[in-house]
Amino acid sequence: MRRIFFIMISLITFSACVAQDVSITKVKEFENKREEGQLYYNIYSDEAPTGNSMRIDVDGNIYIYQRDIGILYTLNSKSYEINKTDYLKLQNFLSFMYAYKNYLGFHKSIYDYLAIEKKSGKLKFEVNNLNFEINAAYYDEDSDVLFLTDRSGNIYSVINPENDNQKNEANYHNPNETEEIFSKNGSYSDKNIYIENNALYKNGSVYYFYGSQVNGYNFYLLDTTMYIYLKNELFKEINLRSKMEIFESAAVHPCGDIYILRFNETQNRHILYRIENTWDSAWRKQWYKEH
Repeated sequence: MRRIFFIMISLITFSACVAQDVSITKVKEFENKREEGQLYYNIYSDEAPTGNSMRIDVDGNIYIYQRDIGILYTLNSKSYEINKTDYLKLQNFLSFMYAYKNYLGFHKSIYDYLAIEKKSGKLKFEVNNLNFEINAAYYDEDSDVLFLTDRSGNIYSVINPENDNQKNEANYHNPNETEEIFSKNGSYSDKNIYIENNALYKNGSVYYFYGSQVNGYNFYLLDTTMYIYLKNELFKEINLRSKMEIFESAAVHPCGDIYILRFNETQNRHILYRIENTWDSAWRKQWYKEH
């Protein structure tokens, strides 16, 4: 993964970028209130992370985690309203990292990672007290393996992670052990997952810990810029910033649309935007036809 990461950064630096020929549409506004059923951003907070994190799963469900009071919301797929009768009360000040098919992944700290069941909010597993800083994670539901990377891109694994420290420690494997266990012809090859040249492959394609994959396009968010790659070449670069608003979060929909959440301090409101996938419109049309 380290090699892939540096390749991506090199492409950012040296590749000729396609012009930002995209349009952004405002789809919803939310009040700024520190209470259940609302989004909140405290611009004066000097203590803990504040604001809201957004993630989208493979089925197109949009989740927003309100960090200050620790509530996870889902949005109505048509109106984008917060489903106020269908939210989960979690710990506050977690870092919302991933939306898997059946689980949601959070960082409790840079040394801890946990996953909860989407529907019940029940804790699936919690892996903590690791001896390295977690840079990214991927939980493969098919094989029941948690893959983690450190700041240098080395890949670690916890097989069959649970909410049990002793069992997790026993099933924890360092990068050398992980690469051996998940070799191309290893014991997990029937799960279509393996590691080669410090890169994780899923179904024959490289899995990018740092972004999203949609129909051959790889989306990589760096700070407030979305980089889109096609066949490892930089295809499009989209600036998600605004001089008038504070960037909160962004996520990629499985149809290829990009959703952006920003806070307007003057209006004291959160605004959800959408950039429509016009670079692969056939895929977008097909996805909505099938869903």
